[in-house]
Amino acid sequence: MVVAGGWISQAEFDAGLVSLGCTSTPRQHERWRNEGLLLPRPRQRPNYRGSIVEHPATAVRQVRAIERALDVKRDFKEAGAVLWAAGFEVDDRYWREQLEGADRVTRRITDICLKFIRRDRDEMTLGERAVARGGSTGILAKWARRLDEPQLARLMNLGIEVLTGAFERFEPPASDRDEFTSEDVALIAFDFPSAEGDRIFEDPLHLAPGLGQVLSDYSGVTSKTNLQDLSDSEIRSARDDVRNTLKMAYCLHDALAWIYGPQAFGLRTAAYIARTMSMPVIFQITLGFARLRQQSNSLLSSLEIAALADRAEAIWLTANYFRDLQTTHPEMRKLIGPKRLKRAFWDSQEYEKLLEELAGYTFPKPDFRPWEQWRKSSKTMSPGLLAMSIGTPSRRSLDDIIRREDAEPNHSFSAGMASL
Repeated sequence: MVVAGGWISQAEFDAGLVSLGCTSTPRQHERWRNEGLLLPRPRQRPNYRGSIVEHPATAVRQVRAIERALDVKRDFKEAGAVLWAAGFEVDDRYWREQLEGADRVTRRITDICLKFIRRDRDEMTLGERAVARGGSTGILAKWARRLDEPQLARLMNLGIEVLTGAFERFEPPASDRDEFTSEDVALIAFDFPSAEGDRIFEDPLHLAPGLGQVLSDYSGVTSKTNLQDLSDSEIRSARDDVRNTLKMAYCLHDALAWIYGPQAFGLRTAAYIARTMSMPVIFQITLGFARLRQQSNSLLSSLEIAALADRAEAIWLTANYFRDLQTTHPEMRKLIGPKRLKRAFWDSQEYEKLLEELAGYTFPKPDFRPWEQWRKSSKTMSPGLLAMSIGTPSRRSLDDIIRREDAEPNHSFSAGMASL
């Protein structure tokens, strides 16, 4: 069997568990293997004394992830699904049936929408019917607070167009009297207009211009590819892409919101979705991502997405360090408080001035503990948050954080960290 990362000895496995602070026992490990949570199983390799036991090199991290998952999701079925979403190998029972169920639900909703569209040509649209019925929850409830009823109906109709494959591009206003277009309501829903002025030096994120192309690429992907046409490797890659994209959105928003405000860079909606995502939705989006990769070449590679997610987590950890430091040391707010940092990020001269002042201070040495930071980030650890976090290291060094941030210096706190 070819195992990613190779195999390690029993002694190396035991030492790794100790170094990560694992508290589970060999008896628990065996039960997890029997339950399909800890795979692949150890192997026995013959040598001149008889045989030796070897474990997959990934098993140490997986044991720690299982402990974390079961600490939050005590049910094996829930923990297995989260472990799969986090990128670990588990038995097929934890993901294949759920993936098939997600596909059936998506297709059923698409069929229902198509039937109602044909039936309601001269009556209320589906969006108008849904808004009239009321009772929105989750992200729809948040959108209902930002949009009036006609706008919300237009947004829901846009979503139906994308789902059923009818969306090609944003259409211009039919006349000068049109108060809003589908593009207008989509941009408002995703908070893009409120973040137009946000930038680091001269570099905004420019999320709004690409929205139409993203929706066009995604339009109708469910009907274009059957689940059977997706290989296991394509599904796993899509799963990793979804997890890392969620991590990017959440970490960047949380890192920047205390400086730029809750609508920072138009990431609030994406961060909310990442923070509250349920397991069924993770399966549905994974299928969509896998199908989208088969239909479009516009996506970044999985390696690039993973690197960006890792960098976003490093920025997030650094930002939390500065946020906590100026909270516990009020006298430092003039130096590293949100107003000062925002001013520095807007103006390169202010940025250089800040670096000079930072160099004159002795800061407490940071102790980066990613898992603890993730646990503190929300009172309830949703499947989305768990998938992003249970595989993270218990600790990360300052050198590691700075190195990863320096890969994108204009979007980091690395210079400040380097002066600690």
